[in-house]
Amino acid sequence: MKYKDWLKEWLDNYIEPTAKTRTFSRYSEIVKQHLIPKLGNYELDDITPSVLQHYITELLQTGNLKTGKGLSANSVGSIINVVQNSLRTAFNLGYIKEFTADRIKRPKAQEKAVNCFTAYEQKQIEQAVLNSKKGKMFGILLCLYTGLRVGELLALKWDDIDLQKGILTVSKSCHDGKDKFGHYVRFEDTPKTSSSRRIIPLPRQLLPLIREAKKKSESEFIVS
Repeated sequence: MKYKDWLKEWLDNYIEPTAKTRTFSRYSEIVKQHLIPKLGNYELDDITPSVLQHYITELLQTGNLKTGKGLSANSVGSIINVVQNSLRTAFNLGYIKEFTADRIKRPKAQEKAVNCFTAYEQKQIEQAVLNSKKGKMFGILLCLYTGLRVGELLALKWDDIDLQKGILTVSKSCHDGKDKFGHYVRFEDTPKTSSSRRIIPLPRQLLPLIREAKKKSESEFIVS
């Protein structure tokens, strides 16, 4: 069996029914853009560690499809995850005699330094939000005080906020991506991890601002 045929079967029967929609969308994108064009015509048993290592080197040098430059170590790592996952399933099902994709050497990813806003910078951001006439800007204020991820913020509804108790409940997330037909759609899913489901106490000074924003809102979503 050629790798491209197995990748389609793997996505349709082993990833889409079990993975989060965001994971399936990302895997499908990697398969379509990277794996099928370069490795798709290989027979499954011909995808050796040497073949994969040469492919990883190529990705690091010229793997960026937009610029022709190299991909970051993190991006290459994501592609390796898809390769290993797909080949491990093929091995478990008996399509290949041996699983050897774990013998490749991964590029070392560098951790990026996290820069935090100073108290002065946060105050400037708050003032800009409060002076803005755009209702959706209020979401920035919520993020500053609650630590919400962008996907969690965009999925947040007014029903998720209890103004009497002064709490916010995070139970879902959403993101934009492509469906299996290549159309851009908005996916709503559970949060990134199980620990991401949480209840966040809201600062008292934020409550009157939330009440005011809710009165002006014409949507069930906080950021419409």
